[in-house]
Amino acid sequence: MKKATMHSDDHETVYERDWKRYHPDNRRPSIAGPIIITLVAIGVLVGLGFWFLNPIYHWLWVAVRYGWPMLVFCILGIVFTVKAATSYGSNMGRWLIVACSTIAFTLLCFAAPYVTAHGMYLASNVSESVDAGELDYQPRTPYDVAKAVSNRNLGATTGDAREEKTYLPADGTWTTTVERRGFAQGYESIQVMKLPQYGEARNQDVSFCSFNPKANRKLDGMMWWNSLNIAIANRTSPSTVWDSTDSVAVCADGRPVIYVPLKQLSSDILFPYWVAGGVAMYDGETGDLQILHDYQGDLPLYPQSLASAQRESLKASETYWDYLFGRSGWQDTSNDPKDPNGENRAEFSLETKTNVGEYITPLTVRGSSSSITAVGSIDSGMNRVGELAPYTVHRFPDGVSRQANSAVVATITGSILNGYKAQGLTVFEIVPGHDGKWVATIGKSQSILYKADISLDGTIVLKDRDGNIVASNSDNPDQQSQDDSSDTSQSETNADKTGADDTAGKTDDGEPSNKTDNGDSKTTSRQEDIQRLQQLLDEANKLARKIQQEQ
Repeated sequence: MKKATMHSDDHETVYERDWKRYHPDNRRPSIAGPIIITLVAIGVLVGLGFWFLNPIYHWLWVAVRYGWPMLVFCILGIVFTVKAATSYGSNMGRWLIVACSTIAFTLLCFAAPYVTAHGMYLASNVSESVDAGELDYQPRTPYDVAKAVSNRNLGATTGDAREEKTYLPADGTWTTTVERRGFAQGYESIQVMKLPQYGEARNQDVSFCSFNPKANRKLDGMMWWNSLNIAIANRTSPSTVWDSTDSVAVCADGRPVIYVPLKQLSSDILFPYWVAGGVAMYDGETGDLQILHDYQGDLPLYPQSLASAQRESLKASETYWDYLFGRSGWQDTSNDPKDPNGENRAEFSLETKTNVGEYITPLTVRGSSSSITAVGSIDSGMNRVGELAPYTVHRFPDGVSRQANSAVVATITGSILNGYKAQGLTVFEIVPGHDGKWVATIGKSQSILYKADISLDGTIVLKDRDGNIVASNSDNPDQQSQDDSSDTSQSETNADKTGADDTAGKTDDGEPSNKTDNGDSKTTSRQEDIQRLQQLLDEANKLARKIQQEQ
């Protein structure tokens, strides 16, 4: 009897176990399926990362590195909010954690940009000097002229020129890449433009160096076999990123080379900032890719976007409240909507008279003012992994500023050229020039007709290609100008004039002359200048019509 009972109990136990195992409502979910699916998904994502998504993974890792403190407090707030809302009994402790997490998350959102920018400001070793009126740079052709010349002088190439143009100050040339047309194609060639300071560019001023069709990688390539972004991502750490607009294309002895300046996050755990990350060099003849950890040379291979971030960090030079209410640091000329420099108003490449390449930015005080009170500069030819190039602010003396670029344009077109003479003429850009002066370039489309020297006191002198003075506002009663005492040639000219006046003021007998200056000579000189300017404008109009007919 006992044995049968045991058998009955065993039978019942087996039945219940089978019912629990196989009944749809009582089956235990198997973890094998989710594990397999997870592993497959990870494998697919890693594979896609190697072929397609690796550059995106770099940015995701950067986002995690930068935002992990906020992410931690956000997760804590969500977890304890859910627990406090779904639990019974006293939840005072959990709600306290929720409140603290919310406050910490909010403070981090507001403070993180300042702390990061202030860290970059300190690492930039910013120095200030009162020498903005003594800067001396080599002349260059404007960006807008190079852009117009590039699009209209592609020669026998069948590709499309890149929108961005890069100025190489050491060579005085503008370069850009020409992309080969077709699916998953690379670059066709590099266009090099050595443009004249005056006049119109000729065909011989534009040259090309061609890529090997087998070297078919380009920065915006979409497939794994032609994407330079993927190739760089596979050779660099996850914290390394780059901006395609920072890239530089050169023809090195006829060989096309693409340089991509890199940047990476600093080693700071809580609030990292950007630092230089070396240079990626792609050989357009062999297709080889190299990562240079250090570079020092003539090419502007310091990331322009990094120099821009360092300039922005000037706003965090003081306390948080000064940063928040816009009371500290400098900014570019964005408050001047009619600035002729347009989008090229900051970090443009120039070379000093001592052959040092720099990124230059006209600076204004933070606020609504558009007057230029300083010039920011940074070495463009240095790129060392983990370092920032020192930033220098060249200030004008206290109480002295240079008038806004839009005001300079208004003076040139409205006063100096008397309005009607400026019809069809464009002021392309205004940049620091020689002997502490600024230089404005005036012309039509691809042709440069005049350059204007702008002094700190507001004097503007318009000159032609021969250096002759065409017009000036120095006789304007509202803006009295003074001769540049440091100009040796002007001093010599004045000395010659003094000697001539001493001689002219006497008769042949040595007696004083009875002739008086009634202003006729001054009026005649002004009329001659106007006639000469009108002739130059007529020639410019003829040249413009000729260009339009050829097009």
